[in-house]
Amino acid sequence: MRAGGRRLFLATNSLWDYTNVAMNYVLDDKVGAYKSTDWLRFFDVVVVGCGKPGFFNSSGQLFHVDVKSGLLSNTDNGAPIIPVDEADRSEPAQPQPELPPGGMSPSQPRVFQGGCYRDLHRMLGVTSGEQVLYAGDHIYGDIVKAKKAIGWRTMLVVPELAVELKLQGETQMIQEELRVLRQQRGQLEDQIQRFEWALQQQGPNGDQDSQ
Repeated sequence: MRAGGRRLFLATNSLWDYTNVAMNYVLDDKVGAYKSTDWLRFFDVVVVGCGKPGFFNSSGQLFHVDVKSGLLSNTDNGAPIIPVDEADRSEPAQPQPELPPGGMSPSQPRVFQGGCYRDLHRMLGVTSGEQVLYAGDHIYGDIVKAKKAIGWRTMLVVPELAVELKLQGETQMIQEELRVLRQQRGQLEDQIQRFEWALQQQGPNGDQDSQ
């Protein structure tokens, strides 16, 4: 997708430590001592600790995440702020540029914590919510808020649906048999009701009751 010019981001409520473990396993099949930050190559921007659904309608402090140590540093417009004691001996921090055309990330991984959707829009160069297609697995925290609050296009991921579809395919013949049996049961119940009504209309000697 990135090779085709799409810009990809990951926005999760999980903090960096857990996100790093999970994404190593999911994307690179790495666990334990084999973990690395290689999986970041799949994304232009990673935002952890989002605090969704508040991420979609409120502003919050944005921090830069040091992917090696996991430590956080304050940011100003997406760029680290120079500590006060270093201000006299360092050049002022410059705002981090937007991603270049084609969606390729700068050399340093862009991993942040907190913030809000406005920060993400700025870093990705998004000018309208309709430019974003967001896939999430929580119908309220992800889909409803992202769609209604900021106009993102959304896609709901329902892992359980795969199991349901598999079972539906495997039991299709059984379901058809059940449908036929229910239909036959309904017909028998109708006949029983008609017989019961006919018996009620007959007199003690088996004749029809006169009105």
